[in-house]
Amino acid sequence: SGLFNGSNSIIGQLNFRPSQDLNLGVIYARSYNSDGNNITGGTGSSAANRPFGSTAAPVPVSANHYSFLASYKLTPSFVLSGWAGFVEANRETTDGGRASSSNYAVSLAFPDFGQKGNNLAFILGIPPKLNSRSGTGLAVSPDNSTSYHLEALYKVKLSDNLDLTPGLLLITNPEHNSANPTEYVGTIRTTFKF
Repeated sequence: SGLFNGSNSIIGQLNFRPSQDLNLGVIYARSYNSDGNNITGGTGSSAANRPFGSTAAPVPVSANHYSFLASYKLTPSFVLSGWAGFVEANRETTDGGRASSSNYAVSLAFPDFGQKGNNLAFILGIPPKLNSRSGTGLAVSPDNSTSYHLEALYKVKLSDNLDLTPGLLLITNPEHNSANPTEYVGTIRTTFKF
């Protein structure tokens, strides 16, 4: 168990700020999952999270994770941001096997919308999706459709120590499967600052 015999991740991030209004970032992570679960951190489809399927015995998987981030303040009251992520996974068995997945999102934020300290934001993206996989004896197929995640949220600053953020999520083709009906999720997040 631990760093050399168990599941682990090593992460590095570089940030660049070419100007006061532009932020860029690159992230690389190397992971090893002794049981082959949650390759995309549990946020993607079942196929993206476990691209080599489930077996009676754990299947170790190593992966390279690449992410690119950008944020640009076009005006003091409008920020455009986005990110893209790619994962290349390898099944660490004698049979071998490779898989790739991707995700991305674009967000529009309106700082101080309505009053100072409030924030209105809209997000459009796709959760991690299994694009391809190869290897023998695999029951998992690449995702056959594309799921879109649309989100609207509004952070209201009630005091210096308290924020309330209601939101609405719309998820089309859940699990990247067009046979699944669209899902709607309402959220309320309360943030206390001490």
